[in-house]
Amino acid sequence: MNEELKETTLKVADYSNEERKKLTKKMHVLFLLGAIASALFIILDLMGTADTGLTETIASFALGFSFGMLVVGVIVTSRYMIKIRKFKQRLLNR
Repeated sequence: MNEELKETTLKVADYSNEERKKLTKKMHVLFLLGAIASALFIILDLMGTADTGLTETIASFALGFSFGMLVVGVIVTSRYMIKIRKFKQRLLNR
């Protein structure tokens, strides 16, 4: 019986580690895209083209996306992520 419990615990730990790795990989990609968007905005702003036409739309999107990724990063790395996850689980169980 103890051997089965030990094996089950190891499987749960492995699953948890795999889920954490997947989340970390997704967050790295999103943060990289946020950094690229921020650099794009800075380039368009320094060139003086962030105020007109299509480039204004691109610059606005890039600024909004990079700010959004900043907010997501703060939430994910804070203690509030645990509370959000628990709330999500309660909603899904209903």
